[in-house]
Amino acid sequence: MFNRIPHYIERFNITLAKFCNHLMFLMINTSYRFLLAIFVSCIFINNIHAQITPIKENNTQANNPEPVQCAADLRLINVPEGFVSSTSFNGYIHLNSATSIVMTSIEHVNFIRLCAGMTPDFFAANGLTLVEEKGFTSSNNVSGRYYKSHFVLNEVPHVRYIVFSGDLNRTLWLNITYPQMFEPLIEKEISVIINSIKSTVTDEK
Repeated sequence: MFNRIPHYIERFNITLAKFCNHLMFLMINTSYRFLLAIFVSCIFINNIHAQITPIKENNTQANNPEPVQCAADLRLINVPEGFVSSTSFNGYIHLNSATSIVMTSIEHVNFIRLCAGMTPDFFAANGLTLVEEKGFTSSNNVSGRYYKSHFVLNEVPHVRYIVFSGDLNRTLWLNITYPQMFEPLIEKEISVIINSIKSTVTDEK
């Protein structure tokens, strides 16, 4: 029986990861279009006062690409001992603590736009209780923001970190989930992970 525990943990985290990816992608698209509509409205107001060129700005907005979600390079973060790359989702898993780190790259959108969608309504609608929100700059000079929340799954309290970071054109999204009972051990490791975020990866050994 105990030999099957890692298998069950892996399957649980795979299901959770897939659910979170689908949920966040819906939020990303909704938030992006909402913010784009606001930006277009601002352009219209500025056009009335002749502060910008209407045709140029309108063409820019029309050609603005939609966000694209893809697998992030796992080397963009450093993980503590015990974490291994998952064979079932893009990210890392720590079997002994049932902790998963799902890594996603979102092209054509910056993290500030995504953060605008992290409203109280978003958390309430998805059964998440926000307990902490904080901006950060990693040791590699990458800016970002994280959201720590609590939720209950199958009567087991869990903790989820939603971490956004990046530059003007792309966002690295980390989705870190673990049972709350392991928080005394995992919490300090998450700070190390967030602080290690890189913007790019080189092939140097």
